[in-house]
Amino acid sequence: MRIIIVGEYMWPWYQEAFEKALEKIGHECESVSWFDKFWVKQNNNEIKSKGLFHKIQYRFLEGPIINKINNQLINKVNDFKPDIIFFYNCQVISNGTLIKIKKNKSIKLCQFTNDDPFSFRKTRGIWRKFISNIKHMHYHYIFRESNRDDFIANGASNVKLLMPYFIPEKDYPEKINKIPEHYKSDLVFAGHYENDGRLEMLEHIIKCGFSLKLYGSGWNNAIKKSNSPLKSLMPINPVVGDEYRFAINGAKLCLCFLSKINNDKYTRRSFEIPAMKKILLSEYTDEMNSIFEQDKEAIYFNNKEELLSKIKVLINDKKLRIRIEKNAYRKSYEGGHDITSRAKEFLNFIHEN
Repeated sequence: MRIIIVGEYMWPWYQEAFEKALEKIGHECESVSWFDKFWVKQNNNEIKSKGLFHKIQYRFLEGPIINKINNQLINKVNDFKPDIIFFYNCQVISNGTLIKIKKNKSIKLCQFTNDDPFSFRKTRGIWRKFISNIKHMHYHYIFRESNRDDFIANGASNVKLLMPYFIPEKDYPEKINKIPEHYKSDLVFAGHYENDGRLEMLEHIIKCGFSLKLYGSGWNNAIKKSNSPLKSLMPINPVVGDEYRFAINGAKLCLCFLSKINNDKYTRRSFEIPAMKKILLSEYTDEMNSIFEQDKEAIYFNNKEELLSKIKVLINDKKLRIRIEKNAYRKSYEGGHDITSRAKEFLNFIHEN
Protein backbone atom coordinates (compact mmCIF):
# COMPACT_ATOMS: atom_id res chain seq x y z
CA MET A 1 0.00 0.00 0.00
CA ARG A 2 0.99 3.62 -0.49
CA ILE A 3 0.92 5.61 2.74
CA ILE A 4 1.61 9.26 3.55
CA ILE A 5 2.67 10.03 7.14
CA VAL A 6 1.77 13.61 8.11
CA GLY A 7 3.27 15.22 11.21
CA GLU A 8 5.83 17.50 12.76
CA TYR A 9 8.71 14.98 12.71
CA MET A 10 10.23 16.69 15.76
CA TRP A 11 11.39 13.52 17.54
CA PRO A 12 12.54 10.33 15.76
CA TRP A 13 10.41 7.93 17.84
CA TYR A 14 7.10 9.28 16.52
CA GLN A 15 6.35 9.75 12.79
CA GLU A 16 9.80 8.76 11.56
CA ALA A 17 9.85 5.48 13.49
CA PHE A 18 6.31 4.56 12.44
CA GLU A 19 7.13 5.30 8.81
CA LYS A 20 10.13 2.96 8.97
CA ALA A 21 8.01 0.24 10.60
CA LEU A 22 5.42 0.44 7.82
CA GLU A 23 8.18 0.24 5.21
CA LYS A 24 9.69 -2.74 7.01
CA ILE A 25 6.47 -4.71 6.55
CA GLY A 26 6.39 -3.93 2.83
CA HIS A 27 4.55 -0.63 2.31
CA GLU A 28 5.65 2.42 0.33
CA CYS A 29 5.68 5.60 2.41
CA GLU A 30 6.12 9.33 1.89
CA SER A 31 6.09 12.09 4.49
CA VAL A 32 4.78 15.61 4.94
CA SER A 33 6.60 17.35 7.82
CA TRP A 34 6.98 20.84 9.19
CA PHE A 35 9.41 20.84 12.14
CA ASP A 36 11.99 22.95 10.33
CA LYS A 37 9.36 25.52 9.37
CA PHE A 38 8.83 26.52 13.01
CA TRP A 39 11.63 25.17 15.20
CA VAL A 40 15.38 24.75 15.64
CA LYS A 41 16.84 21.86 17.62
CA GLN A 42 19.74 23.08 19.75
CA ASN A 43 22.87 21.14 20.72
CA ASN A 44 21.41 20.30 24.14
CA ASN A 45 18.32 18.75 22.46
CA GLU A 46 16.10 21.62 23.59
CA ILE A 47 13.71 23.08 20.99
CA LYS A 48 13.67 26.79 20.15
CA SER A 49 11.19 28.73 18.01
CA LYS A 50 12.56 30.35 14.87
CA GLY A 51 11.05 33.65 15.94
CA LEU A 52 7.97 35.57 17.04
CA PHE A 53 6.41 35.42 13.55
CA HIS A 54 6.67 31.62 13.59
CA LYS A 55 5.51 31.33 17.21
CA ILE A 56 2.34 33.35 16.57
CA GLN A 57 1.37 31.25 13.54
CA TYR A 58 1.97 28.01 15.40
CA ARG A 59 -0.07 29.18 18.39
CA PHE A 60 -3.06 30.43 16.38
CA LEU A 61 -2.74 27.93 13.48
CA GLU A 62 -3.15 30.65 10.89
CA GLY A 63 -0.80 32.39 8.47
CA PRO A 64 1.34 31.81 5.38
CA ILE A 65 3.40 28.98 6.90
CA ILE A 66 0.25 27.07 7.89
CA ASN A 67 -1.17 27.59 4.39
CA LYS A 68 2.08 26.39 2.83
CA ILE A 69 1.96 23.14 4.84
CA ASN A 70 -1.63 22.46 3.81
CA ASN A 71 -0.80 23.10 0.15
CA GLN A 72 2.25 20.87 0.47
CA LEU A 73 0.00 18.03 1.64
CA ILE A 74 -2.45 18.50 -1.23
CA ASN A 75 0.41 18.48 -3.75
CA LYS A 76 1.88 15.36 -2.18
CA VAL A 77 -1.47 13.59 -2.41
CA ASN A 78 -1.82 14.53 -6.08
CA ASP A 79 1.70 13.32 -6.90
CA PHE A 80 1.95 10.20 -4.71
CA LYS A 81 -1.68 9.01 -4.95
CA PRO A 82 -1.80 7.28 -1.54
CA ASP A 83 -4.16 4.59 -0.31
CA ILE A 84 -3.85 5.83 3.30
CA ILE A 85 -2.94 9.14 4.94
CA PHE A 86 -1.89 8.85 8.58
CA PHE A 87 -2.12 12.15 10.50
CA TYR A 88 0.20 11.55 13.46
CA ASN A 89 0.12 14.39 16.03
CA CYS A 90 -1.27 16.92 13.54
CA GLN A 91 -2.55 20.29 14.73
CA VAL A 92 -2.04 22.41 11.60
CA ILE A 93 -4.16 20.68 8.95
CA SER A 94 -7.43 22.43 8.11
CA ASN A 95 -10.93 21.13 7.37
CA GLY A 96 -10.71 22.55 3.86
CA THR A 97 -7.63 20.49 3.07
CA LEU A 98 -9.31 17.28 4.19
CA ILE A 99 -12.46 18.05 2.20
CA LYS A 100 -10.36 18.49 -0.95
CA ILE A 101 -8.53 15.22 -0.32
CA LYS A 102 -11.77 13.31 0.36
CA LYS A 103 -12.97 14.01 -3.16
CA ASN A 104 -10.87 10.94 -3.93
CA LYS A 105 -13.07 8.41 -2.14
CA SER A 106 -10.46 5.65 -2.31
CA ILE A 107 -8.12 7.41 0.17
CA LYS A 108 -8.49 6.41 3.83
CA LEU A 109 -7.82 9.16 6.38
CA CYS A 110 -6.51 8.15 9.83
CA GLN A 111 -5.74 10.30 12.87
CA PHE A 112 -3.74 9.74 16.06
CA THR A 113 -2.14 11.70 18.87
CA ASN A 114 -0.34 10.55 22.00
CA ASP A 115 -1.47 13.72 23.81
CA ASP A 116 -4.94 14.27 25.24
CA PRO A 117 -6.46 17.06 23.11
CA PHE A 118 -9.45 17.34 25.45
CA SER A 119 -7.53 18.11 28.65
CA PHE A 120 -5.57 21.20 27.61
CA ARG A 121 -7.92 23.86 28.93
CA LYS A 122 -5.40 26.71 28.79
CA THR A 123 -4.13 25.72 25.35
CA ARG A 124 -7.31 24.29 23.83
CA GLY A 125 -6.81 26.63 20.86
CA ILE A 126 -3.86 24.60 19.57
CA TRP A 127 -6.13 21.54 19.35
CA ARG A 128 -9.10 23.21 17.69
CA LYS A 129 -8.21 22.03 14.17
CA PHE A 130 -7.39 18.52 15.35
CA ILE A 131 -10.75 18.25 17.13
CA SER A 132 -12.61 19.83 14.22
CA ASN A 133 -11.01 17.29 11.85
CA ILE A 134 -12.30 14.28 13.77
CA LYS A 135 -15.57 14.13 11.84
CA HIS A 136 -13.68 14.08 8.51
CA MET A 137 -11.49 11.06 9.39
CA HIS A 138 -12.33 7.47 8.51
CA TYR A 139 -10.32 5.93 11.37
CA HIS A 140 -9.23 7.18 14.78
CA TYR A 141 -6.46 5.72 16.92
CA ILE A 142 -6.52 6.66 20.59
CA PHE A 143 -3.58 6.55 22.99
CA ARG A 144 -5.80 6.04 26.06
CA GLU A 145 -9.24 4.47 26.54
CA SER A 146 -10.45 7.50 28.49
CA ASN A 147 -10.56 9.46 25.22
CA ARG A 148 -12.87 7.05 23.36
CA ASP A 149 -16.08 8.85 24.34
CA ASP A 150 -14.50 12.24 23.56
CA PHE A 151 -13.75 11.17 20.00
CA ILE A 152 -17.16 9.61 19.48
CA ALA A 153 -18.84 12.77 20.81
CA ASN A 154 -16.93 14.76 18.18
CA GLY A 155 -18.02 12.60 15.25
CA ALA A 156 -15.65 9.62 15.25
CA SER A 157 -16.98 6.25 14.13
CA ASN A 158 -14.13 3.74 13.81
CA VAL A 159 -12.06 4.09 17.00
CA LYS A 160 -9.21 1.80 18.12
CA LEU A 161 -6.72 1.86 20.96
CA LEU A 162 -3.13 2.16 19.71
CA MET A 163 -0.75 2.01 22.66
CA PRO A 164 2.85 3.28 22.70
CA TYR A 165 5.70 1.00 21.72
CA PHE A 166 9.42 0.40 21.90
CA ILE A 167 11.80 0.45 18.93
CA PRO A 168 14.06 -2.65 18.97
CA GLU A 169 16.79 -0.93 16.95
CA LYS A 170 17.02 1.87 19.53
CA ASP A 171 15.70 0.41 22.80
CA TYR A 172 17.86 -2.58 23.67
CA PRO A 173 20.10 -3.74 26.56
CA GLU A 174 23.55 -2.17 26.59
CA LYS A 175 26.56 -3.90 28.10
CA ILE A 176 27.70 -2.12 31.24
CA ASN A 177 31.29 -1.73 30.00
CA LYS A 178 30.02 0.22 26.96
CA ILE A 179 28.11 2.77 29.03
CA PRO A 180 30.05 5.99 29.81
CA GLU A 181 30.64 6.36 33.53
CA HIS A 182 28.71 9.63 33.87
CA TYR A 183 25.45 7.83 32.99
CA LYS A 184 25.71 5.32 35.84
CA SER A 185 23.53 5.76 38.94
CA ASP A 186 21.12 4.11 41.35
CA LEU A 187 18.10 5.71 39.66
CA VAL A 188 17.27 7.66 36.55
CA PHE A 189 14.31 9.65 35.32
CA ALA A 190 14.35 10.75 31.68
CA GLY A 191 11.22 12.79 31.14
CA HIS A 192 9.77 16.29 31.24
CA TYR A 193 8.95 18.38 34.31
CA GLU A 194 5.32 18.60 35.33
CA ASN A 195 3.88 20.16 38.48
CA ASP A 196 2.35 16.93 39.73
CA GLY A 197 4.56 15.92 42.66
CA ARG A 198 7.38 14.30 40.69
CA LEU A 199 9.83 17.02 41.69
CA GLU A 200 9.23 16.40 45.39
CA MET A 201 9.66 12.64 44.94
CA LEU A 202 12.97 13.11 43.15
CA GLU A 203 14.17 15.49 45.87
CA HIS A 204 13.30 12.90 48.50
CA ILE A 205 15.33 10.27 46.65
CA ILE A 206 18.43 12.47 46.77
CA LYS A 207 17.86 13.38 50.43
CA CYS A 208 17.78 9.67 51.25
CA GLY A 209 21.28 9.28 49.81
CA PHE A 210 20.60 7.54 46.49
CA SER A 211 22.41 8.66 43.36
CA LEU A 212 20.08 10.07 40.73
CA LYS A 213 20.42 11.08 37.09
CA LEU A 214 17.77 13.42 35.68
CA TYR A 215 17.12 14.30 32.03
CA GLY A 216 14.33 16.10 30.22
CA SER A 217 12.82 19.49 29.46
CA GLY A 218 11.40 22.06 31.88
CA TRP A 219 13.47 21.12 34.92
CA ASN A 220 15.92 24.01 34.91
CA ASN A 221 13.18 26.65 35.05
CA ALA A 222 11.30 24.69 37.71
CA ILE A 223 14.16 24.51 40.20
CA LYS A 224 16.55 27.39 39.43
CA LYS A 225 15.01 29.78 41.98
CA SER A 226 14.54 27.19 44.71
CA ASN A 227 16.75 25.48 47.29
CA SER A 228 16.09 22.11 45.69
CA PRO A 229 18.82 19.45 45.96
CA LEU A 230 18.12 18.84 42.26
CA LYS A 231 20.04 22.05 41.52
CA SER A 232 23.22 20.01 41.83
CA LEU A 233 22.17 18.17 38.64
CA MET A 234 21.78 21.33 36.54
CA PRO A 235 21.92 21.92 33.65
CA ILE A 236 19.27 19.27 33.00
CA ASN A 237 18.58 18.57 29.32
CA PRO A 238 16.73 15.93 27.27
CA VAL A 239 18.60 12.88 26.00
CA VAL A 240 17.89 11.14 22.70
CA GLY A 241 19.36 8.31 20.66
CA ASP A 242 22.42 6.63 22.16
CA GLU A 243 22.38 9.05 25.10
CA TYR A 244 18.88 7.96 26.07
CA ARG A 245 19.80 4.28 25.88
CA PHE A 246 22.94 4.88 27.96
CA ALA A 247 20.93 6.84 30.54
CA ILE A 248 18.40 4.04 30.99
CA ASN A 249 20.90 1.19 30.89
CA GLY A 250 23.27 2.99 33.25
CA ALA A 251 20.81 2.95 36.16
CA LYS A 252 19.81 0.15 38.49
CA LEU A 253 16.21 1.42 38.59
CA CYS A 254 14.32 3.49 36.00
CA LEU A 255 11.58 5.82 37.19
CA CYS A 256 8.41 6.51 35.25
CA PHE A 257 6.00 9.30 36.20
CA LEU A 258 2.70 9.62 34.34
CA SER A 259 1.46 12.93 32.97
CA LYS A 260 -1.56 14.25 34.86
CA ILE A 261 -2.17 16.86 32.15
CA ASN A 262 -2.54 14.04 29.62
CA ASN A 263 -4.43 11.74 32.03
CA ASP A 264 -1.88 9.05 31.18
CA LYS A 265 -2.18 5.49 32.41
CA TYR A 266 1.10 4.52 30.69
CA THR A 267 3.64 6.30 28.53
CA ARG A 268 6.33 5.56 25.98
CA ARG A 269 8.91 4.88 28.71
CA SER A 270 6.58 2.21 30.13
CA PHE A 271 7.53 0.04 27.16
CA GLU A 272 11.06 1.24 26.38
CA ILE A 273 12.47 0.52 29.85
CA PRO A 274 11.47 -3.18 30.01
CA ALA A 275 12.67 -3.63 26.40
CA MET A 276 16.10 -2.44 27.54
CA LYS A 277 16.02 -5.14 30.22
CA LYS A 278 15.83 -2.62 33.05
CA ILE A 279 13.42 -2.36 35.98
CA LEU A 280 10.41 -0.15 35.40
CA LEU A 281 9.66 1.68 38.65
CA SER A 282 6.38 3.38 37.82
CA GLU A 283 3.34 5.03 39.31
CA TYR A 284 0.65 2.36 39.66
CA THR A 285 -2.30 2.10 37.28
CA ASP A 286 -4.58 -0.85 36.60
CA GLU A 287 -3.68 -0.55 32.93
CA MET A 288 0.05 -0.87 33.61
CA ASN A 289 -0.46 -3.81 35.94
CA SER A 290 -2.45 -5.60 33.20
CA ILE A 291 0.53 -5.18 30.83
CA PHE A 292 3.47 -5.81 33.18
CA GLU A 293 2.52 -7.78 36.28
CA GLN A 294 3.25 -6.09 39.59
CA ASP A 295 6.38 -7.29 41.45
CA LYS A 296 7.05 -9.87 38.74
CA GLU A 297 7.63 -7.79 35.59
CA ALA A 298 7.57 -4.23 36.99
CA ILE A 299 7.52 -2.39 40.30
CA TYR A 300 4.78 0.14 41.07
CA PHE A 301 4.26 2.79 43.73
CA ASN A 302 1.32 4.93 44.85
CA ASN A 303 3.06 7.54 47.01
CA LYS A 304 6.43 8.85 48.15
CA GLU A 305 6.71 6.50 51.13
CA GLU A 306 5.98 3.41 49.06
CA LEU A 307 8.44 4.54 46.40
CA LEU A 308 11.29 4.93 48.91
CA SER A 309 10.50 1.62 50.57
CA LYS A 310 10.67 -0.26 47.27
CA ILE A 311 13.84 1.53 46.18
CA LYS A 312 15.62 0.37 49.36
CA VAL A 313 14.62 -3.26 48.79
CA LEU A 314 15.59 -3.30 45.11
CA ILE A 315 18.91 -1.51 45.48
CA ASN A 316 20.00 -4.09 48.05
CA ASP A 317 18.75 -7.18 46.21
CA LYS A 318 20.57 -7.71 42.91
CA LYS A 319 19.07 -11.18 42.37
CA LEU A 320 15.56 -9.74 42.61
CA ARG A 321 16.46 -7.03 40.10
CA ILE A 322 17.85 -9.55 37.62
CA ARG A 323 14.75 -11.74 37.89
CA ILE A 324 12.37 -8.84 37.24
CA GLU A 325 14.52 -7.54 34.38
CA LYS A 326 14.41 -10.92 32.61
CA ASN A 327 10.66 -11.26 33.05
CA ALA A 328 9.99 -7.75 31.76
CA TYR A 329 12.25 -8.17 28.75
CA ARG A 330 10.50 -11.42 27.80
CA LYS A 331 7.04 -9.83 28.16
CA SER A 332 8.06 -6.86 25.97
CA TYR A 333 8.44 -9.14 22.97
CA GLU A 334 5.88 -11.82 23.79
CA GLY A 335 3.28 -9.12 24.41
CA GLY A 336 3.79 -7.57 20.98
CA HIS A 337 4.76 -4.13 22.28
CA ASP A 338 7.36 -3.38 19.59
CA ILE A 339 6.70 -0.77 16.92
CA THR A 340 6.34 -3.27 14.07
CA SER A 341 3.54 -5.04 15.95
CA ARG A 342 1.81 -1.68 16.49
CA ALA A 343 2.13 -0.85 12.78
CA LYS A 344 0.44 -4.15 11.94
CA GLU A 345 -2.35 -3.33 14.42
CA PHE A 346 -2.78 0.00 12.68
CA LEU A 347 -3.23 -1.60 9.26
CA ASN A 348 -5.32 -4.55 10.45
CA PHE A 349 -7.94 -2.18 11.86
CA ILE A 350 -8.33 -0.55 8.43
CA HIS A 351 -8.54 -3.90 6.64
CA GLU A 352 -11.15 -5.19 9.09
CA ASN A 353 -13.36 -2.12 8.85
